[in-house]
Amino acid sequence: MKRKIFILSLTMFTIVGTWAYDFKSGDLCYNIISENEVEVTYEQNATAGNAAYISLVGTVNIPQTVSYNNITYNVTEIGEEAFNYCSEITSLNIPPTVTSIAENAFYGCSMLSNIILSENITSIAYGAFWGCTTLTNIIIPNTIETIGSHAFYGCSSLVSVNIGNSLKEIGNFAFTNCTALTTINFPESLISIGDKAFQNCTALETVDLQNTSASIGTYAFSECEILSSVTLPNNLRIISEGTFNRCPSITSITLPDSLKEIHYGAFQYCTGLTSITLPDAVESISSYAFSDCSSLVSVNLGNGIQLIENRVFAYCNQLFSISIPASVTQIGDRVFEGCSMLSSVTLPDELTKIGKFTFAECTSLTSIDLPDNMTNISESLFENCTGLNTIVFPDSIKNIGYDAFYGCTSLTSITAHPTNPPTIKSGTFGYVDKTIPLYVPEASIELYRTAPYWEEFSNFRALSESTNITQTTSEQHIYQMKDKLCNPNALTITIYDIQGRMVYSGNDTEISLPMRGVYILETVTGTQKIMF
Repeated sequence: MKRKIFILSLTMFTIVGTWAYDFKSGDLCYNIISENEVEVTYEQNATAGNAAYISLVGTVNIPQTVSYNNITYNVTEIGEEAFNYCSEITSLNIPPTVTSIAENAFYGCSMLSNIILSENITSIAYGAFWGCTTLTNIIIPNTIETIGSHAFYGCSSLVSVNIGNSLKEIGNFAFTNCTALTTINFPESLISIGDKAFQNCTALETVDLQNTSASIGTYAFSECEILSSVTLPNNLRIISEGTFNRCPSITSITLPDSLKEIHYGAFQYCTGLTSITLPDAVESISSYAFSDCSSLVSVNLGNGIQLIENRVFAYCNQLFSISIPASVTQIGDRVFEGCSMLSSVTLPDELTKIGKFTFAECTSLTSIDLPDNMTNISESLFENCTGLNTIVFPDSIKNIGYDAFYGCTSLTSITAHPTNPPTIKSGTFGYVDKTIPLYVPEASIELYRTAPYWEEFSNFRALSESTNITQTTSEQHIYQMKDKLCNPNALTITIYDIQGRMVYSGNDTEISLPMRGVYILETVTGTQKIMF
């Protein structure tokens, strides 16, 4: 008896599930969703796979009303997957009674080139026109507030999108891989652009969001190869991860004063970007934000930045100078690694930590003034800085990490102010000439001479030998006091850096030089190399 009941139940289930719609009228099928409303749905049994009107060809006109069992219904929705893979439909007319287009409604309609949306539609759902590869343009009515995720994903022939003035949200991946898209307008009503919404829109040239209040999702405009003009919202607070990653045609961009954070890889591989100025409101720059921007020449960090994370400017190999503001207390790992043209670096005394490899392979760097409050020099900090010719360690230095100056083969002198030799490791000065002058406090020469790994050096000299400069007569006495060069007799002097570039000419009694290092001092009596 139990077996017979099971068979009967299974038979009844099969009969009920044969069709996925309530009734058919003309060429289209419908589900009743209220007393007087229906949605257009797909034709075939869902369990057998949706063949979705395989007989439909050319233009499809969806009616405003349909009748069934002597009841007239308004057609108000186009249901999920209603026209899924209708590959022969070329044009579609949607009546004004329709208020929503459901998920994947026209998914894969590869011949659909023209569609007129109802003025009463309020939303376009997930994947509604995904893969409509011949659709060339779309007008989004003023009534639509939301374009769902993947709505126009892969519409590779879509050239222009005209968005009405009520749109609030563009979902994730909404226009991803729309490789022909050249024009899109963003209304003032817009408040959100989703993740990867316009990723790989390789024909898009201009993005103007100035009059919107839109937040911008991760990788929203990444890989837009010819995007060259970008105007950001005036109240934007965050540039999200990868927002403009791999946009090589952006040469400059103005960041709004409201900006607080720049996230991971936001402008990475923007190889055409030449300059960037951060507003004072920016507090943090996340890892890789500007890495591999190979044309970046000028960077102004602003005065509010507190944290610069890992690799932010790594391999920006045209960047020639950088000034870190006093607000910064920490710099991450590899921040300027591979910046081969970087020759001028200004570090504030407030800076207490610089991560490992931060200046590795900065081959144009000849000298650098380390902060007075720094206690540790990180692993490989200046590794393979082959142009570095002098380094001065302030009193505060206690530890110098592995390979910190490995491969700095152009070093001509080292000056160490700490009374107690800082702890160094095997390889800290790997491939550095150990016969170069090592200037240390006179009372500490023996301490350095016997300290582990310092003992490898052979030319220890007292600091006094590097800081006082005496010319041929007492009237021409010039000397260093703290961070200034003193010229008490107002002699006319000219000072050159080690590259032969003039850094000062005049007769001031106190002279500030750009940074510590080796300089050439020229007076009427001759020239002399000095350590400052």
